[in-house]
Amino acid sequence: VIPSRGGGGATTVAVNLAVSLAAKMPNHGKTDAGHNRVLLLDLDIQFGNTGTYVDVEDNGALVDLLAGNTEPTPERILAAVQKTDHGIDIITAPTMFVPVTAMTPDLAGHILRVLRRHYAYVIIDLPRAALDWVEPLVKMSNRLVLVSAGSVPCIRQAKRPVDLFRYLDIDLKIALSM
Repeated sequence: VIPSRGGGGATTVAVNLAVSLAAKMPNHGKTDAGHNRVLLLDLDIQFGNTGTYVDVEDNGALVDLLAGNTEPTPERILAAVQKTDHGIDIITAPTMFVPVTAMTPDLAGHILRVLRRHYAYVIIDLPRAALDWVEPLVKMSNRLVLVSAGSVPCIRQAKRPVDLFRYLDIDLKIALSM
């Protein structure tokens, strides 16, 4: 889920999408082992606030993953996950300021590959900026939800990322949510 502009409701869409998917799954998103099968990954690492939507505080785990000098093990990535009372798991964005360059394309791709092996759905709340580490995540995705308001200026803003993804030759269904 990516916003066409700040304050456009992308986080609300991401959270509601994750909770809705979990509610439609058997046992409301929980497997027999009790693990949630929908994960909400907040990679808006400077301004993300998905945790506030589901009453989960940042546990500092994403900052630890970003600060590591080596590729994190799957166990370390899964240790960053927190349970919610909404039938989903979450990795929250840091509450402290983190430069967007702290994430790399390799690390982003590695984190997503690990999470995809453990979850039926991984919903990612992405930043608005066109960053080098966003491209591999979008390429690994099944669908992109671009959130925009319906005004002409907002639709023009929404066209920019669509044009960028077409330029990058990303063959992906793009759903526009207004």
